Amino acid sequence: MKQWFEEFKRSWHDKSFVCSMAAFVLGYGALALLGLLLSDKLFLAVVCGIAGWQLAAWASGLGPELLQLLQRLKILR
Repeated sequence: MKQWFEEFKRSWHDKSFVCSMAAFVLGYGALALLGLLLSDKLFLAVVCGIAGWQLAAWASGLGPELLQLLQRLKILR
């Protein structure tokens, strides 16, 4: 735990890390605010839309790697 805390303190000197942390906090804060303001079903639709967008982004990057793996395993030709 002490080692993790030391690494975290060193990371605060990196402006990219600080901006990433700020985006993370603001993004989750916005989601929490939407959760308080919207109905349950509408909030769930927003969260599912975000999750679908993220899955699509991952799939577009992982698709070619999966194809290469399946070709190496001779599952696809």
